[in-house]
Amino acid sequence: TIPDSTTATTNAIGQYTLSGVTAQTFIVSVSKSGFVTAYETASAVAGRTFTLDFELISSSSLGNLEGTITDGDIPLERVSVSTTPPTESIITIGDGRYDFDTVAPGIYRVDASRVGFYPGRVYVEAKAGETTVGDMALGRRHDGVIDGEIRDISGTPIGSGFAQRTGY
Repeated sequence: TIPDSTTATTNAIGQYTLSGVTAQTFIVSVSKSGFVTAYETASAVAGRTFTLDFELISSSSLGNLEGTITDGDIPLERVSVSTTPPTESIITIGDGRYDFDTVAPGIYRVDASRVGFYPGRVYVEAKAGETTVGDMALGRRHDGVIDGEIRDISGTPIGSGFAQRTGY
């Protein structure tokens, strides 16, 4: 269970009330089968009512963006893949695949980058209820490359770390 959680079901016209909410900042999520769950941050103040309206997007009105990143032949893992708009990013695993599901219809720029390779970019159009494929081949750089990962002792990746090459 979620500590200090409160739930409510909407009435016939979509209204809800979350009562007895502790005065603090928290996240409100709303969901219904067939729609994409929405989240908003809210702050409760003792003795006051905070109005928070939501507009849910039908799952059937969304599409998927997916593809495979290769070096021309072999799928590439550890490739950072991002979309614009909105900015979302994932890292490919061993099969070189990426998948952004539940994206709104529209034109997306998909960027891919990995140390030791020239970055790649494709533009794809997501359509409601369809899967759009945006495969890319990244060219290998032929200059010297030092590649690695920064993790803590438990193996968790450390983002925004800093690596530097220095000469002797």
